[in-house]
Amino acid sequence: MIISLAFIGCKKDDSPRSYYRYAPSSKGKDFKRLTYDILGFHLDIPNDFQISITGLSSLDVALIHQIGLDTSTFSDDWEVFEIGVVPFTDIPLEDAMNLVAKGYKYKHTDLEDLQPYSSFKIDNFECLGWKLKWPSKTGLTVYEWVILVKYKEEIRSIGVKTCRGDFLDRMPFYTDILYSYVPIKKVELP
Repeated sequence: MIISLAFIGCKKDDSPRSYYRYAPSSKGKDFKRLTYDILGFHLDIPNDFQISITGLSSLDVALIHQIGLDTSTFSDDWEVFEIGVVPFTDIPLEDAMNLVAKGYKYKHTDLEDLQPYSSFKIDNFECLGWKLKWPSKTGLTVYEWVILVKYKEEIRSIGVKTCRGDFLDRMPFYTDILYSYVPIKKVELP
C-alpha cells in the first residue's frame, strides 16, 4: 500500500519541460552552447557560467553569470550578461534605443556615455549598441554595454553589466560572447 501511494500522480507525461539546455559549443571545450526557449536565443558561454531568470511575464531577463556569483548585490567582481525582450514591437530600432536611453537617464541621473550609439550586425540582424557607466548606491561604478537587436517584429536586448574596473580591457571577451547570440522563435508557456 505504501509503495502504491508513492507513485500516485507520477506519470512520465507530467514531467516539466526543460526550457533551457546546454550543448557543445563551436568555440571549443571551455564553452557550452546555451539555448533558452522562453526568451528565444542561443548563446555560447564559458563552462563556469550559468543561467538564472529574473522578472515577470514579458519583462523576463535571463542573467548569465559565473557559477556562485551573488547577483543580488553589486561587488568588485560582479559581472552579468543580460538577455531579454524589449516590450516594443514594430518600431524602428533607433526609436527603441531612444526610449531605452530615456529610461536609463531617468533612473541614473549621473549616467555617463562611454560610447554613443553605434550600429552593427550580429548574425545578420541589425543592432544598435551603447556603452555607458553610472555610480551605484553602493559606491561602485557600474559599466554597461547595451545592445538592441531587431528580430522580425520584436526588439531583443543583450548586453553585459559589470562593476569590474577593467570593463574596456574585457571588451574582446564580452564581444566574443555577445556576438555568438542567435535569436530564435520564443516558446510560449502553457
